[in-house]
Amino acid sequence: MSESDVLYDDDFPVLTTGAQLEKIEVRAELVRVVPWRRKVWVQELTGEELDEYREPMSVIDSKNNIKLNLKESSLRLLAMAIRDANGNRIYPNTEAGIKILGKMPSSGLEIIAKVARQLSGMGEDEVEVEAGKSEPTPSSHSWEGSASPSEE
Repeated sequence: MSESDVLYDDDFPVLTTGAQLEKIEVRAELVRVVPWRRKVWVQELTGEELDEYREPMSVIDSKNNIKLNLKESSLRLLAMAIRDANGNRIYPNTEAGIKILGKMPSSGLEIIAKVARQLSGMGEDEVEVEAGKSEPTPSSHSWEGSASPSEE
C-alpha cells in the first residue's frame, strides 16, 4: 500500500451510493480584482457547465477531422464562473457575457480566469498572490445553505 493510499483511507470515506455525491457542494471564492477595484465571486463549474464550456472547442471540419477551437474559451469560462453572492450567474446568457467581458481590461480577466480554472480542476494554474494582482479571500464559500456575504 502506497503512502497516498493510506492518506485517502484515513481522510476520505469510500463512495457506496450515488446519494453521497449529492452532499458535495460547489466551491466558490470571493476574489479581489485589484486592477478593477472590485471583488468578484468565482464559482467552480458543475459537470454540466464544464461540458457546456468545452463543447465549442471541438470543431469537425468537412473532412470529419476534429480541430481545436480556443476562440473565446477564456471569456466563456468567465461568463460561466462569475456569480453573485447567492451563486447565480451574473451572465446567464453565455454569449452576451462573452461580448461584455471581451471589452473588459484583460488584467482583471486573467486574475478571475486563474481562480475559475483552479476551482474547476483545469490545469495546474496557481493563483498568483502578488502586489497589484490577486488576493483571494482565504476561506471558500458554498452556496447551499450559506448566508449571503454582506456588501462592503
